[in-house]
Amino acid sequence: MPTQTPLHDACVLALVTLAEFWGLGVLTPLTALDDSDLEDDFILGIDGPSAVELLEQVLEECQTLDEKLAQWPFARAVVGDPALTRAFDLLCSTVELAQECRDIGSECVSMELSDLHCEEFCKDAWKQMGGRYQWWGHDLARDLPGSDFAVVQNRVRELRAIRNLYDTESVRYGLVELQAEKAIWRMQQLLDGVHDLAKEAWKQILDIADSVRQSRFREADRLFDPQDHVAFELQCMAHLFARREDPVIEDEEEIAVRTPETPDMQTKVLALRKHLIAMNMKRRNRFLHFQKQAEHVVYSLEHLSAFKEDGVELPAPPGAEYFYGGFKDTPIGLVTKQTSTYGFTCPACLDCQPPRLAGLFETWNYHIEDDLRPYICLEPDCHDSIFSDLAEDGSAWQEHMLDEHYWTLPACPFCCWPSQVNAVIPEHLLAHIAIELQYFALLALPWATSPLTQPDAFKQWYERRYPREAVLWYDLERPQLEQFYDCFLDDSSTLSSTL
Repeated sequence: MPTQTPLHDACVLALVTLAEFWGLGVLTPLTALDDSDLEDDFILGIDGPSAVELLEQVLEECQTLDEKLAQWPFARAVVGDPALTRAFDLLCSTVELAQECRDIGSECVSMELSDLHCEEFCKDAWKQMGGRYQWWGHDLARDLPGSDFAVVQNRVRELRAIRNLYDTESVRYGLVELQAEKAIWRMQQLLDGVHDLAKEAWKQILDIADSVRQSRFREADRLFDPQDHVAFELQCMAHLFARREDPVIEDEEEIAVRTPETPDMQTKVLALRKHLIAMNMKRRNRFLHFQKQAEHVVYSLEHLSAFKEDGVELPAPPGAEYFYGGFKDTPIGLVTKQTSTYGFTCPACLDCQPPRLAGLFETWNYHIEDDLRPYICLEPDCHDSIFSDLAEDGSAWQEHMLDEHYWTLPACPFCCWPSQVNAVIPEHLLAHIAIELQYFALLALPWATSPLTQPDAFKQWYERRYPREAVLWYDLERPQLEQFYDCFLDDSSTLSSTL
């Protein structure tokens, strides 16, 4: 079990404190005052549970973030101490406000200032949530293996002392002076502060997590040597040769007479293909680097011995089939209990990911593109700061191509479609190329190259990823899908036949 460090522990302590407060039953969220059927509204109410949800997301990131920063010095150097200190102080401030809120609530209970119906309703609702999160109502924060909450509590006391110098309302209420109306107002004020701090902490943690992720890519690129990937280079060349004049994703008869390419165009297409292969070798290097970093987590000793001693390729990791991006496929089945909450290991980047990425197709599809980064400028000499390298934003890539290189590419560099120059609108051509780029990027996965270069593999992947109903979901690919399925998206966002 990995040793947790302050970011994780501060988040757990904030959640435990909020659970203790809401369990007192002294304050009911606005939408749950009168109707016991509104328990969902209670959980999502704006008086506090929304802060809980934010902190749960922070915890999902923090449960592995501290470990990554300790394991990867290059990432720790990129993030820097100021960002980590800022995140830690935000979470400790959240703890501090939550503790004051809990203490006021406890005094209300001791003086019997709370409404009994409200108290039982609140306790029952939080009890039901106890099976969903490990720490609710069970004091697990004190017993969580590897945790040291003394560091957090010391910082909380320091922040409380600082706040007391400037916030006259933060002075604790005495039992004699405590009045229900003022206590409720103060608790609501504190919960507003908890929510604001949790929201700010969430943004800060996401920025740190993204910096760590980007540093992994940069570290892999720093170690990239094209000579290490000559065999893969040949596989990419074979794929491009097999795809020539084979527009399998265009539902139309091939035009018998193809417009001949000029010598300049032939030279340009050849240079582009070399560029695409070189960038795919760079992509392959990244995934191999990720395998090396996480091999002890994903692979057995037998697999590693065969890989290192006999040169046998490592097999596909668990859940690899989800990374092909089948329409509406999500890796929800991979989510398991981690240190203090849930998560799953992505089969591509081999990094522990929060369950929110596995729950929705949109979020999982975004993560796939963020790992693969399939888009790149089709002008090899382009010096754009984003699209001269591997990029994940397909819509921005399309905009870049239309704005910067409108007339530079008359056909797809993979399959040479269309046969005639200007036979389709640029948006359709770019949608077609985007799909080809996505498939080409998948070849860089060490365990996917062989199956994806088999006959009909491209067609099978396309049918799985882009069925007819997918027209509603993809903006970039829509012109190609509408043409392929002979349909269009009308003003009511429903599919209609062109017949």
